[in-house]
Amino acid sequence: MSARRGIYVATLGNLIPPLAALVTAPVLAQGLGVAGRGEVAAATAPLILASTILTLGVPESFTYYVARNAARLGKHVIPGLAILLISGLAGSGVIAVFASPLSGGNQALSLLILIATTSLVPALLVTGLRGIAAGQQLWRRIALERSCGAILRMVTVVVLLLAGNLTPLTGTIALSVSTFVGGFIYLLPPVTSPGRLSREGGEGRSEQVDVRLLGYGGRVWLGSLAGILLMRVDQLLMTPLSSATQLGLYAVAVSISELILIFNSAVRDVLFSLESKSPNASRIGQATRLSTLVTVVLGVFVAALSPWAIPTFFGSDFSGSISVTIVLLVAVIVGNPGSIAGAGLSGRGRPELRSTSLVIGLVFNVALIVFLVPHIGALGAAVATLIGNFISGNLNVVWMRRYFSVPMADSYGLRRADILVLRQALAWRPRIARTRPR
Repeated sequence: MSARRGIYVATLGNLIPPLAALVTAPVLAQGLGVAGRGEVAAATAPLILASTILTLGVPESFTYYVARNAARLGKHVIPGLAILLISGLAGSGVIAVFASPLSGGNQALSLLILIATTSLVPALLVTGLRGIAAGQQLWRRIALERSCGAILRMVTVVVLLLAGNLTPLTGTIALSVSTFVGGFIYLLPPVTSPGRLSREGGEGRSEQVDVRLLGYGGRVWLGSLAGILLMRVDQLLMTPLSSATQLGLYAVAVSISELILIFNSAVRDVLFSLESKSPNASRIGQATRLSTLVTVVLGVFVAALSPWAIPTFFGSDFSGSISVTIVLLVAVIVGNPGSIAGAGLSGRGRPELRSTSLVIGLVFNVALIVFLVPHIGALGAAVATLIGNFISGNLNVVWMRRYFSVPMADSYGLRRADILVLRQALAWRPRIARTRPR
């Protein structure tokens, strides 16, 4: 599949979940209220956080080595998935121990956290299968998996509301199950099976592959840990530092601001696979600029609609989310160039540089959360995210220049060639097979 078509398909796969969220988020807000929505966010935050932290870099390692075709993963797919299984079981135990502190001493909320955590193991296994599919550039399969979970979540929440059964408990279950339910897609052809990969592999390289797989995974994992903390630690800390009400406002703002990540996420995923296979400086520079342009356009559009849309669809009680949403939109935009640059660093075998950027950004983020959230609540968390994204993103651009001689200017601004590429992309139509008349 070509880069352009891969980005189209990946964009579609990233588009459906936010569109489903446009329905799901207002339904949850209207059906549960500010406090109830905050409880569901608090209950699922540990699951979302752990499902990224505990991958240990295994999915990215699968993608990197499958795309490069530099190693045969046959004997290592099952062990890799076993690592995810063990990690998930251990993580579930840790969350169970800390459920009470995370809930601020609320026993009902503590129980919801435990219920949500039962989805952790299957969610982790699905990330491993997704990593293999990404390395094979099976973007349609990934799009279907992500779409299935989002659509099921939307339908379930709407049905629960119409039936009068939407509660923090049922909402938590619906959101938790949606994290893994689409994973059955990867068990169907044409994803290469572990057995086939094993037959292709050679006995002489198995030990070397183990070392490289684990080494790359470890370097990726630190960045994955810092990245998810940078995105989600605010929701984890909001209730203890402020209140469930402020978390409810913040959760709505986050769900809206993430709408403009549609194109960025698609470009990042496809570029990671392509850069792993064959690095290209001009390609990644142009992809960064175009991704930023599209993200800015989407951000301005969403920001302009927010003062009207949030009270209309979520209710007047959520008006406090408007300013938070705008700050988070800016945070997404300023972090966009660094997001694509980070994919380039990982694809070129230097994921530890991306990890370093994210760790530095996280330090600033957490410090600001602790300082600002007790005083200005959700808005303080948004400001902390903005500063953390700016620092970590621009550091990735610096690393690309220092280690791979990619000029920093390539990540910013717009070129005439970019406009031509954008026009061609907008004019592109997928080819549809036609049957000849007999």
